[in-house]
Amino acid sequence: MLKDSQPVTAGSFVNPTSTTQLNQTSDSTDRISTASLFGVFFIAMALIMLELILTRIFSVTIYYHFAFMAVSLALLGTAVSGVWVYIMPKWFSKARYSVQAPIAAILFAVTTCAALILYISIPFLPTADWGDLLKTALIYMALSIPFFFGGLCVSLPLSHYPKQASRIYFFDLLGASIGCLLTIVVLTFLGGPTAVLFVAALGAIGALVMSLAVPRRNLRLLSTAVSVIIVALVVLNLATNVIKISYAKGEYEGTKYYEHWNTFSRIVVVDPPAGTQPVWGLSPAYNGTFPPFYLMNIDAQAGTPIIKWDGNPKSLDFLKWDVSTVVHSLKTNANQLIIGAGGGKDIMAGLLFNQKKITGVEINPDIINAVKNQYGDYTGNFYKDPRVNIVVEEGRTYLTQTSEKYDIIQASLIDSWAATSAGAFALTENSLYTDEAFKIYWNRLNDGGMLSMSRFYSSDRPDETLRLLTLGLESWREQGVTDPRQNIAVMYSGGIATVLFKKGPGFTPDEVSILQKRALQYGFSLLYAPGATPDAQELYQAGPIPQLMAQPDYNTFVKNYPLDISPPTDNRPFFFHTLRFGDSIKAMLGMQLPPEAQNVHSKAPLSVLGALLIIVTIMAALFIFGPLLAMRRKKTAGANQNQNKERRSIRDNIPYILYFLLIGLGFLMVELPLIQRFSLFLGQPVYALAVTLFSILLFSSLGSFSTDRVMFLDARRRLIIAGVGLSILLPVYIVLLPVILEALTGLPMLVKAVISVIILAPMAFLMGMPFPLGVKLMSQNRAWMVPWVWGINGACSVVASVVSVVIAIYYGFSMALALGTACYFCLLLLALFSRVIKQATTETEAQA
Repeated sequence: MLKDSQPVTAGSFVNPTSTTQLNQTSDSTDRISTASLFGVFFIAMALIMLELILTRIFSVTIYYHFAFMAVSLALLGTAVSGVWVYIMPKWFSKARYSVQAPIAAILFAVTTCAALILYISIPFLPTADWGDLLKTALIYMALSIPFFFGGLCVSLPLSHYPKQASRIYFFDLLGASIGCLLTIVVLTFLGGPTAVLFVAALGAIGALVMSLAVPRRNLRLLSTAVSVIIVALVVLNLATNVIKISYAKGEYEGTKYYEHWNTFSRIVVVDPPAGTQPVWGLSPAYNGTFPPFYLMNIDAQAGTPIIKWDGNPKSLDFLKWDVSTVVHSLKTNANQLIIGAGGGKDIMAGLLFNQKKITGVEINPDIINAVKNQYGDYTGNFYKDPRVNIVVEEGRTYLTQTSEKYDIIQASLIDSWAATSAGAFALTENSLYTDEAFKIYWNRLNDGGMLSMSRFYSSDRPDETLRLLTLGLESWREQGVTDPRQNIAVMYSGGIATVLFKKGPGFTPDEVSILQKRALQYGFSLLYAPGATPDAQELYQAGPIPQLMAQPDYNTFVKNYPLDISPPTDNRPFFFHTLRFGDSIKAMLGMQLPPEAQNVHSKAPLSVLGALLIIVTIMAALFIFGPLLAMRRKKTAGANQNQNKERRSIRDNIPYILYFLLIGLGFLMVELPLIQRFSLFLGQPVYALAVTLFSILLFSSLGSFSTDRVMFLDARRRLIIAGVGLSILLPVYIVLLPVILEALTGLPMLVKAVISVIILAPMAFLMGMPFPLGVKLMSQNRAWMVPWVWGINGACSVVASVVSVVIAIYYGFSMALALGTACYFCLLLLALFSRVIKQATTETEAQA
């Protein structure tokens, strides 16, 4: 148990009194109870879990780019709670705190259950249309109500006990860090809806803990009753699955034969819709039949077939008519690696073509479990074939850790159109389609080996394949290939283009001839191969590919092309975002786009992102700054002279407004890029949550706690130390972190996790100090401002969570991190040169 700090005086923002009167206040009124602190711990744990779990649920029920809004709306809900405390000081008096805090926690628990049931009961599919976006905003505002009540449980103690902000903030961040770890367990074993009920139970338990400090038996009984009821609801739903997701992407899901959740996906096995085929790039010349199959949906969007197989390779002949298998015509008796094994179609194709060894790498353990165990007999137990080896790992991570080389590396339609719990902010970042990833593929291929990648392609949506080509051209050139066009071939069928990248000497005439024969025999279109002359139909289908491949200097084509098809990098890993900046602004504003940009995948996400940016900015102004500034000008009837004196002019308070504004912007703009960097380093998305986010929050909580014993006279000095440390450390991270992580990426996972914690700890520790130190500086003469700046901090965090994504998409994560660094540097300048902040310690010294 934490030992209470020495009693300090706290100027209540409700009824500020003179310093003399404050010093006469009893010590007991200025101590926050241990029960209240642990209540903050439980509520903070519940809040971050609700945010992360809702991100997962939104990704399933609507679309990944809407899931990102969960982060922003969660931050906004908690920010508004601070505003509410500020504008209703008589209602939220210190005398009522011990009762209001547990009641707010109870309301958090109840509204969490109600919001869940309401949301999953209504079929809802938002679009980028402004009318639908307004409906979306209203629905999300309703879903933010639990965050409002949860935020009250934190803003109230900060408002009434500002001199103990270090301790309160410590319990807040500590609870959030534990919540990150608990989310992994809860989502895995309970699933999305039941996990939300579990979060509500945590809130009710938090209410019960806080009620222990209140001499009111009825409040304890109410908290106990709510806790018991919600825990019973969790157990009941585990047994019956009554509260479940029935509508996904606006449609009723029907019978689900298998369902499982984890922190970055939800998979269900269903019957395929009528007319669906088990292959995506099917030749139009195929007139045969298909075996029965199920469809495994990931987040109700990305699908992979689970094909029934009797073990006879002849039963798989239909796969020869799938354009993604064309690489097997050139490489036989090969050592093959498949990135994204999924339901096993590509593995079955490898068995059909009698490849000698097949390694399937799949990032999602639930997919492997379903195919191997639940549907093992159905699929002919192909995972048990001695030629097949299955590895649960992220593709790039596995390739950096293995020393084995391959004749074929295959990745067919591998997408990340799902929001991970830790990385929803990044929308569609995909580390498999970057320049750094292609260098890894090159290094793991044998001489003469081939990288086979399949992407969607059509005359009105060529951007994905074009970007894949420029990525390969650039990466192969960087590996010393003089004319990488000689090492590339493109085959097309059924809306899918398969691109082959050969290591070593270019395609030989014999290999090109084999491709031409395969195209002729199976009805494919050879859109490009060195020395091949496409016919008229193929030229029509090829669209801009011949123009790109005809130019030795492909950079000129890339520069002049209407869409952004430049090679993505780990710093800007947004492969699917191909709109140029000007068109992106138009998409964000809902304006008409050029013909080439009408059907690109990034159009809808950017429209949502732009609308979200506008919405959160307006909401921040209306719900945070507007009421607060109006309150400052209001001449409150009956306000005593001391109160009017302490509520100084806005000009005098601008440094503190800027101070907490910078913290809100800086923390998120540092945290989010670092999560992306370490997610790539650690590989599995679950580790981003378990290591990166947990470490940042945990060590930030320790940084906050380290300021608990800091006296007022030392607060500014400690703040300057933290500012100097961050201003030095963060630029070092920007420059050296990518190099260090790339050099160490092949190490065992446990070692990488330890390294990640060591790297993140000092930065996170320092980032946890400015907020409580700022509150401490204000507590002597500006305690009434605490809920105001809490709201400002939260509102700016909302804006930062959106702005950081926009910056990362167009300028890279390093730029977002640099802007976060600039925020902390400006914070340092305020501490050094602000007259008002200097006076905070001077006034305290004089009064002492």
